[in-house]
Order: sequence, then structure tokens, then C-alpha cells
Amino acid sequence: MKFAKSVGVATFCAMLGVTAVNAAEHKCDYFTVDMPAGWALQGEQSGQNGAYIAMFLNQQNGTVITATFIKNGMDAKATAEGTAQNMKAQGVDVNALEQESNYYTFTYAQKGLQGEQYFCDDGDLVSVCNIIGPDKDGARDLISAMESDYSDLIPEF
Repeated sequence: MKFAKSVGVATFCAMLGVTAVNAAEHKCDYFTVDMPAGWALQGEQSGQNGAYIAMFLNQQNGTVITATFIKNGMDAKATAEGTAQNMKAQGVDVNALEQESNYYTFTYAQKGLQGEQYFCDDGDLVSVCNIIGPDKDGARDLISAMESDYSDLIPEF
């Protein structure tokens, strides 16, 4: 099962055109984070309109985080609603959208995989943090450790 998860992560990275990078600290335009032991940056990609995605992997248990930042013309709630609707249309079991401190969130499951997504905005940009895998607490800890000039884009757990 661990091998299958690794193959899935590698396939996802290849589709995005990203390559694995191992470092204790990761810096990008949106945040800096000191990664806890066991976590590694699997890849990152920048695109148009300030779009950026980073993928982190817990190499011990297969938990994956994707952190996406984009200017899409929508706020966090509209982005979350649209994402949930699209996932449902693809057959994903999506739970109700909830609002917490500075973010909207929902959990989901498909084919034995369980995940959760967090949506924030600052009036200009939207961020989406997606967690898949068994170590949700560790993933939230890594996200909470992100230091940013765009603090409204980092979920406050």
C-alpha cells in the first residue's frame, strides 16, 4: 500500500511537471516553512496570475499536502463551493462545507482515501490546502508553521 501511495504521488508530480526537492526549509513567494522531520517538498510549480502549488510528503506515512495559491476572481467560500461541487460530480463523497476561524473547509473520501481541504482568501488571492493521508494533525502542524506576509491565506487552526 505504501508503494502504491508513492507511485500515486510520483505520478501526480509528473503530471504537474514538478520534481522532488528535499530540504529542511522551503521558501517561496507566499510562505516560508521549516519542515518537521519526515516531511519533504516533493515539488513546486508556478504559473500565470501568480499561481503557485507546492506538494509536501510525509515520507514515513504517505500523508500528502498540496498548498495552492491563485488569483481566480473568487473568494474562499465560492472557491470551496465550486471545488466541492466538481468533486461530487466526479463521484467523490464530500461532506458539508463549514466555516472556521479564517477558512472554509470540507472533508471528503473516495476509494478508501480520506482528505480535507482548507480555503482562505485575502480579497485578491485564494489559497487551498489539501491534506490526504493518515497524519492530518501532523499536516495541519506543517501548515500552521508556514510564515507569510500573506497571513490571511494561511488557515488558523
